[in-house]
Amino acid sequence: MKLSLKAVLATLMVALSGLSFANPNPEKLAMMKDVLDLSADQVTAIGTIMNTSAEKAHPHRETMKSLKQQMKQLAEADEVDRKQIKSVATQMADQKTELMLIHLAAKKEMKAQLSAEQQAKFEKLEQHKKHKREKRMKRWHHDDEDGE
Repeated sequence: MKLSLKAVLATLMVALSGLSFANPNPEKLAMMKDVLDLSADQVTAIGTIMNTSAEKAHPHRETMKSLKQQMKQLAEADEVDRKQIKSVATQMADQKTELMLIHLAAKKEMKAQLSAEQQAKFEKLEQHKKHKREKRMKRWHHDDEDGE
């Protein structure tokens, strides 16, 4: 029985789409395992938390994609529809809020799996990431000012 290339690709896409929920961020989990010296039970528990969080976030991310497309279309329209733009912007803010709540809940659940020493390391790691992000943003804004 011959399978068309489209059928094979469609099957592959369906199979791969399921993998995204099976392990949404294996690099992050591996990094946490190494840096925080997680036990096998902690890796399993945190992996489950990450999976659940990804599943909860997925519909919100999909909605955000759609809203971004709508906003792009509104921005490119010949006439500005302020009411529609405000409506889409409000919906985007609501989705971002939901994503933030999901993220914070998952972070709290993950921290609950850690010992006091691991929690201190985790906080130090978070501060380091925050510093790098702020530095990058400062550089980006500085580059913007130079270009004007």
